Amino acid sequence: ISELHISDMSYLSGLKVLRLSHNRIWCLDFRIFKFNQNLEYLDLSHNQLQNISCHLITSLKHLDLSFNDFDVLPICKEFVNLTQLHFLGLSATKLRQLDLLPIAHLHLNYILLDLERYYANETESLPILNTKTLDLVFPP
Repeated sequence: ISELHISDMSYLSGLKVLRLSHNRIWCLDFRIFKFNQNLEYLDLSHNQLQNISCHLITSLKHLDLSFNDFDVLPICKEFVNLTQLHFLGLSATKLRQLDLLPIAHLHLNYILLDLERYYANETESLPILNTKTLDLVFPP
């Protein structure tokens, strides 16, 4: 799978779990999930995502965007509305402290930060994140 369209998702109004990991998805507009307001678990890990739109589903409890091709963390101001989120997986080649601010207040059980392709040209420290488990994946 390389792309998803609203027509792929619109008839799945009761969808709660969607695992799309290990595909070739390169771009995703979250507006395709506007008919999936009960979606709680979304796994988009191990794809080729370079950017996403910020129209997130507030019912999400699990969102995995790790092991993708993001330059910077795919976090936007809409993440503050993900109050039910327990798991968040992210990846990036660049990491800035400000990128994590929209999720700093969330009470997450688990954060996975895939920094395997991380390129450190400056030393940045992580802000304090409200999580029970922080899993960092660094380059080998």
